[in-house]
Amino acid sequence: MMEDVISGVTRMLAPILETESLSLYDVEFIKRSRSSILRIYIDSEGGVNHGHCQEVSNRLSALLEVEDIIAGPYTLEVSSPGLTRRLKKEEHFVKSDGCLAKVIFKDEFGPPRQVLGTLRVMEGKRFQVVPKSGEEPVEFSFDDVAKASLEIEL
Repeated sequence: MMEDVISGVTRMLAPILETESLSLYDVEFIKRSRSSILRIYIDSEGGVNHGHCQEVSNRLSALLEVEDIIAGPYTLEVSSPGLTRRLKKEEHFVKSDGCLAKVIFKDEFGPPRQVLGTLRVMEGKRFQVVPKSGEEPVEFSFDDVAKASLEIEL
């Protein structure tokens, strides 16, 4: 059910985002007993503003009314993934090459448990974080990651 909603919403969003010169960063569907939440994260090279979010929300709402793919009441939220966005897909890591990131590894990865530094894309679907602390770079694959996000450099 959840995957059906996400794939249906993704399909509906494609032409909307294309006409607005936006890209889809992520879709989350949180099923709750009383009212579910559908979160859409949109992005663009020049950034996303309130008008973009409003336009996508209005157009998607109209399609959701017609297609009726979500059972029961729900709240639609459309926003930018933000400056400290979570990196949830391998493509997010690739697009964030050269950015400051905090990466928390799965328990089985071993030390270090987490690292803060510059994210680098390596050959063969590998990544590396060059720690701000000056320690040795940490090389890993997407499957080694428990959680990751971009950070703001102060």
